[in-house]
Amino acid sequence: MKRIRLTKTEWITGFSLLFFYAAALWSLLTQQRHLPLIFFILHGCLALLFFLAGQENFVQNFLESMENAPPQQEWERRLLQHTEEISSLKQERDALLAEKSSLLTQLEAWKSNSAGPEERDRPDAYRLLPAQETCLDVDLNDLAEKVIDDMTPRCRLAGIRLSLSRSGDRLFCHGDRSLLQLLFCSVIDNSLKYTNGGGSLVITLSALGDTILIVFKDDGAGLPSQETAHIFDLNYQGANRINGTGLGLTQVKAIVTHYGGNVYAKSDSGAGMAVYILLPASVRASTETDS
Repeated sequence: MKRIRLTKTEWITGFSLLFFYAAALWSLLTQQRHLPLIFFILHGCLALLFFLAGQENFVQNFLESMENAPPQQEWERRLLQHTEEISSLKQERDALLAEKSSLLTQLEAWKSNSAGPEERDRPDAYRLLPAQETCLDVDLNDLAEKVIDDMTPRCRLAGIRLSLSRSGDRLFCHGDRSLLQLLFCSVIDNSLKYTNGGGSLVITLSALGDTILIVFKDDGAGLPSQETAHIFDLNYQGANRINGTGLGLTQVKAIVTHYGGNVYAKSDSGAGMAVYILLPASVRASTETDS
C-alpha cells in the first residue's frame, strides 16, 4: 500500500498545535486569566485545519491509487483468458492420453498378428538392405542425438526446428548401427521436404514394455488420409510429391521389418505427418530395465 507523506505545511501545523497546547497548560498552571482561553481557541482552530488538510491528502492519495488500479473489465478479461488456456491444456492432455491408449491397443494387435520370418525375408525388402551387417546392442537415445547433431545445420538452413524428447532409460535395440542411423536420417529427410520454414519436427523415444516406440511428428503439409497408407510402397509419391526417388520411406519400412518391427503413419492434409516405428528391445535393455 502506498505510504501517505505529510507536507511541510502539515508538519508546521502539527508543531504549532503542540506549542499552543503546551502554552495553554502553562497559562493554566501560572493562573493566567485570559491566555488559557485564547490558546485553547487557537489550538482548536489549528486542529481543525490539520484535520481538513489530512483528509484532503488522504482523499487525493486514495483517488490516485484508484486511477492506477486496473479496471474491472481488464481483470475479467485476464480471468477469461486464463480460463481458456486451462481448458485448452486439458483438451491437449486428453488427446495425448487417447493417442497413447490407441498406440497400446495397436501394439497388442501387432504382437498377436506379428509376421513370421518368411514375411521379413521377402525379396523387395532385402533388395534395399546391404549384403552384410554388424549387429550390436545400439542405444537408440545416443544414436538419435548423434543424428540430430549431424542434421541440425541442414535444418537451420531450412528454418526448421529439430528436437528430441527422450526417456531417462537407455533404449537398446539389437541391429546394425549404420542401418538404424539410416532409418532416422530417411524419416527426417522426408519431413524436411514437406515442412515449410518456421515449422518443427519432434522425435520422441519411449519404451512400451519390451518394445521401443519412436515417433517422428512434423507440422508440414501432410497427405490425405487415403494416401498415407501407401507412403511406404516402393517408388510411391503422394499428391504433394517433391523431387526424389521415393525410396526413403520404403527403405525405412524394409529396415524396420528386417528387425521384426512395425511402422505406420498418420496424416491429414495441412496437419502434418506422424511416423510411428515399433522395434523390439534387446535382451540387454530388458535386463537393465528389470534391474
